[in-house]
Amino acid sequence: MKSKWARIIPVAFIMYMLAYMDRINIGVLMPYIQEDLNISSSAAGDIAGIFFGYLLLQIPGGILATKWSAKKFIFILMILWGLAAMASGFVQTEGQLKLVRFLLGVAEGGVWPAVLVLLANWFTLQERARANAFWMACEQSMLEAIRVAVELSPEANA
Repeated sequence: MKSKWARIIPVAFIMYMLAYMDRINIGVLMPYIQEDLNISSSAAGDIAGIFFGYLLLQIPGGILATKWSAKKFIFILMILWGLAAMASGFVQTEGQLKLVRFLLGVAEGGVWPAVLVLLANWFTLQERARANAFWMACEQSMLEAIRVAVELSPEANA
């Protein structure tokens, strides 16, 4: 039974940590993006907030993961999420950046409920609270991710 702890929790942990880094990178890099794309402060705020696409897949994501397959759904969302994250490196305009950030939010939005369904499927009722706690323990890792993101920002290396 230890194998499920070694197979599921580390992957979910890394995935959630990357998701958090993905969410915060826009804040760390926005001054440089504003300069490169000639974006106003107001538009920068819109871009940071347009991640609300995240909300669109929260409830449907849990339903799809329950009725279909949590593993397959997470896999598809991770591919879409990666494509949207890569696309953000190729944007040339403010509108493109807004669209990519919105799509990134949609793709990432279904991951959280799908992982909860996956944990519920793999762990017994007695183990679920501990499994969720391990998965969410990456909060401390997220704080470390912020530190790393700031240290890797171009301004820190200047």
